[in-house]
Amino acid sequence: MCCDGTLFKFVDIDATGPDPSWPDNIIKLVSVDNVLSHPCPAHQSGLCVIYHDRPTQCREFSCTLLTQLDAGEIERQDALLVIQETLSLKTAFVEAVSKVMDAENLASPTKLFYEFRTRFRDKFETKTFRKAHAAIFLTHARLMHVLRTRFHDWE
Repeated sequence: MCCDGTLFKFVDIDATGPDPSWPDNIIKLVSVDNVLSHPCPAHQSGLCVIYHDRPTQCREFSCTLLTQLDAGEIERQDALLVIQETLSLKTAFVEAVSKVMDAENLASPTKLFYEFRTRFRDKFETKTFRKAHAAIFLTHARLMHVLRTRFHDWE
């Protein structure tokens, strides 16, 4: 989830720029300020194609769940269950939003919720609107809670 845009919108590339060993199609996507937007183009079929030469920010990041697993605070099977449940929440959230608007940015739940809120800003605070779209609000709140407590507290 760190590479698909769920946790992060981008990764800062090391000051020296992209590693010359990276495939050209990935190097071309690095912005002039050395940022690679997510979903990360190096994350393909569940694997990082630049894993051995990945950016420092990627090498140094360890989500809360992985830290707990490494410390023996959670069993592997339980950690996998948390990941599966989180991915299911993300899917449910995207599906709920897709019923009322085009969900173009499926990677970032935060951006998708912002777009939802912006699109319906004139109705957003009304009880009628919130009741009609309760599934979106509840699923988003549950997803954000799990992401912050199990993966990465970015606030």
